[in-house]
Amino acid sequence: MNRRGILITGDLLFVGKVGGTTNDDDARTEWASLRRLLDRLPDDATVWPGHDYGVRPSSTIGLERATNPFLRCPDLAPPSLRSSETGRPSSCGSACDSPPDGRGQ
Repeated sequence: MNRRGILITGDLLFVGKVGGTTNDDDARTEWASLRRLLDRLPDDATVWPGHDYGVRPSSTIGLERATNPFLRCPDLAPPSLRSSETGRPSSCGSACDSPPDGRGQ
């Protein structure tokens, strides 16, 4: 992140999604990287993914914390544990379905 609060996340973090992995070891590495971002960056840091996947081209760490279903889950769910229907970690259950304000996505 530069001094202006801009973070280019490449293929790690997208708007409303995270990058894909092909095996559980890569998923663990990805999760550790995502946790480092969330633990170290302020909510107002602007996220610019490596390419435009999502409803808008950029976001903020705070908005992704609140609405990104992968970041709202308390622990790692490797791809083998993700729901084939939603792609979301199956360990999250309905906790990942809507933002904490209860308005839905």
